[in-house]
Amino acid sequence: MSQAYYQEYSLTGHKHDYPSSGLLTYFLPMKAGLRKDWSSETDSFFCCHGTMVQANAAWNRGLYYQDRDGIYVCQYFDSEVKANIGGTPVTIVQSQDRMSGSGMNSSITAGVQGINPMTAIHENMPSYRKYDLNVSLSEPAEFTIYLRIPEWIMSEATIYVNGSLQGKSEDGGRFYAVRRVWQDGDTVSLLLPIGIRFVPLPDDESMGAFRFGPEVLAGICESERILYADLDAAASELEMENEREWGSWRYFFKTANQDPAISFRRLRDIGYEPYQIYFKVKQAR
Repeated sequence: MSQAYYQEYSLTGHKHDYPSSGLLTYFLPMKAGLRKDWSSETDSFFCCHGTMVQANAAWNRGLYYQDRDGIYVCQYFDSEVKANIGGTPVTIVQSQDRMSGSGMNSSITAGVQGINPMTAIHENMPSYRKYDLNVSLSEPAEFTIYLRIPEWIMSEATIYVNGSLQGKSEDGGRFYAVRRVWQDGDTVSLLLPIGIRFVPLPDDESMGAFRFGPEVLAGICESERILYADLDAAASELEMENEREWGSWRYFFKTANQDPAISFRRLRDIGYEPYQIYFKVKQAR
């Protein structure tokens, strides 16, 4: 690359000015105050980017597995799986209810500028993730749906079938089995309590990162910051700043007692901002 190109990069802080164009980044800087390094539209397309695209295209391979008359739901994304159980074709459509206001009532706002009355009474983002699995089949069939219980849940996960409580589990990392004679149109709903956790390094409990459920959070920091907080309750130093944007929630977080405060975002939402992932926590003075 030319010297002029590097000079332009040092002034702008990134390689292009179009964050909505969907360009690629591969290497993720981990030092405090650094930024993601994005490719340009016409060059800097490294071989590693091809590896990344290839890997991302294979993500759907790990969503579901079938073992005889059991279907394992391993990941939670809007998706569809087709299987054959004892000669009966089975389709399961999974969808996340991103705006549910209570356990069994959903939002009507997939891009619609309005919310239903049940959702409207909840000022803040629900403290759980809710996923629905709709079963379609031509005739009744008996089989088992295994639901993976993630390790990041804050309390017991609850499982409903057609609106009736099926069971609860807090055994993160294992599967919860729902076996029955399934009818066309049956629905399984899974509620996963979500919250903020401080995850320390294995060799230093005073250094770690924050997660919201399964997602890593990053602080917007020009340079390295130290957090002064209660080490035994470091997660309580972060607060959510919920905001509903028409039919979706925006994910904002901030520190409660730092001066100046530090804004946090999900790492995947960081574009060009300088960020810090790992924080040293010292006892508040």
